[in-house]
Amino acid sequence: MKDWEYNVTLVLSVGCLILAIWIIGAGRANERLQAKLQAQQLDIERGNVSRQIGNRIVQDMVSASSTNKAVQSVLEKYGFVPRTSAPVSVRPEKQVVSPAKVKEKSVKHTAGK
Repeated sequence: MKDWEYNVTLVLSVGCLILAIWIIGAGRANERLQAKLQAQQLDIERGNVSRQIGNRIVQDMVSASSTNKAVQSVLEKYGFVPRTSAPVSVRPEKQVVSPAKVKEKSVKHTAGK
């Protein structure tokens, strides 16, 4: 093997070694980041479950507050004012206008101009 062939081979092998070490380091860094992201996702999921459970507990407390004044005072202390059941008002239905009636009105309106 000639000197220049040896030098080229040596440079290429050192370059490959450096790239291999860099790839291994990048892979490990990605694994650490992925572990952090999974831990954050787990915390987010726990928070969502806690919020759902908390909402259900407050709903049950609101329904129980109608008969229990102590529960009602606790809810009011933390800003949850239970609403008394008010009669439901029925809204009159809107009249459906057919396209033919709309067309007649627009024609009558524009006919005088």
